[in-house]
Order: sequence, then C-alpha cells, then structure tokens
Amino acid sequence: AKVEIRMQSPRSFKTQGGNKALPIPIGDVAVQAFGPPAQKSPYQQGWRLVVSHKGIGLIGESDEAASYAVYELLDRLGCRWYMPGAMGEVIPSRKNISLMEMDISAVPATITRNIWYRDEAFARRNRLGGFQLQTGHALEITRQGHRPSGQLLFHRRLDRDACYLAG
Repeated sequence: AKVEIRMQSPRSFKTQGGNKALPIPIGDVAVQAFGPPAQKSPYQQGWRLVVSHKGIGLIGESDEAASYAVYELLDRLGCRWYMPGAMGEVIPSRKNISLMEMDISAVPATITRNIWYRDEAFARRNRLGGFQLQTGHALEITRQGHRPSGQLLFHRRLDRDACYLAG
C-alpha cells in the first residue's frame, strides 16, 4: 500500500483515480484538527488517538507522546515488537485496514518505563521512556560516591570487612 505524506494542514484530498483519502495528521498539525489530549502528564506524556470521518489524528503533548499515539494505532492493527531486531517483529500483511471510530486520550501509568536490553527503535515501539532515571543496579559496591540510604548498612560492613575488597 502507498501512503502519501504531506507537510500541511489536515484536510481530505483527492488521490490518483479520484479516490478520497483519509488524512493522518501527526503532532501539532493533528492538534489543529482535533484538539489536544484530554489527559495531561507532568512530563509531557499525554497522548490522543482520534479516528473519525475527518481523519486519523495522532496527538501528543510532546513528540515522544505523539509517538505513543502512533504505536497505539499500530498495536490496534496487530503490529507487535516482542524483542529488539527483526526476529521479534510481528507486522501483519493486510490489503485493507478497517478501524472503528474512536477518541482515546491517555497517559502512561508510570512516569518512567525502561528496560536495559533494548535499542531506541524497540523502546519507541513499545512506548518506553518518560522521565529518565539513572538508577544503576540495586547494589553498588563502591567505597566512594553516592550511596542510597537503603545501602548504608551494606557499605558500613564493606568499609569494616577488608575481605570484601580482596580481589
């Protein structure tokens, strides 16, 4: 299937052969046509997916949030990314696409979503991201630097027992 991409305000337009096409505005252009997401997030993660006679609007409070709307639509069409790389992709082949009318606004349930074994494409497709926390591992074995309060007891023992430092 061929998807025509236009960088202009959304409206119905004629394609080759006189068939009417349904516009799919994304981001700011979609906000102009359909309005902003109904739900807001402190970290700009609110998104909105609209399917109507006017078109398909993919809207977000930020570019990242607009991508959540894109991947929500693809998920509803059966696309899945179970692990990074081609082996983890499931992209159904379809001659026609049918969608029910809908207007969904949402925010992620948590402010951060991350896993370590991923590339950027996998993270985007699975709507990982949000507020970035640099947490490292739960158990830091260092004598200097940041020590979260939950590790204080361990570090006191580490400082006291030299056998932990042998190696």
